[in-house]
Amino acid sequence: KSPTLTYTLPLPSSTSPTSKPLPTHTHEAKFSLTPKSSITVTLDPVRITSLSSFKSLESLSSSLLDVEGGRDGVTECRLVEASSTESSYRIKYVSEGKRGRKIVDDYVEIVDGFLVVAQGEDKEGDGGEVGKVIDGIRIELI
Repeated sequence: KSPTLTYTLPLPSSTSPTSKPLPTHTHEAKFSLTPKSSITVTLDPVRITSLSSFKSLESLSSSLLDVEGGRDGVTECRLVEASSTESSYRIKYVSEGKRGRKIVDDYVEIVDGFLVVAQGEDKEGDGGEVGKVIDGIRIELI
């Protein structure tokens, strides 16, 4: 039997995942914390064995900002902070545009051939509650 990748998030007990009608990832779950803040977790198989062999923290941060900045209606996108551990990257940025302001907090890790991304979005606050959930993500093979 091959191992299964699992994750846990410190979410309120009343929070349940929703999914998109047309999935674009092997696994994708969105958890709404408030009407204007959410966490989305995606899992996809990959051939790379480490983030650093794929892109540096600086390069991935730049790519994320370029993609976000190119979205329709986005007028400004700026990096708030970026950090890394041996196996993960954490990238936080602010996006402003016609639809308002949002703080995005991304956690990216490769675990046993899977790319794990947890993305928090906060469209009303300072990103603190979303950040606490991202801080508490635990990924393991069982």
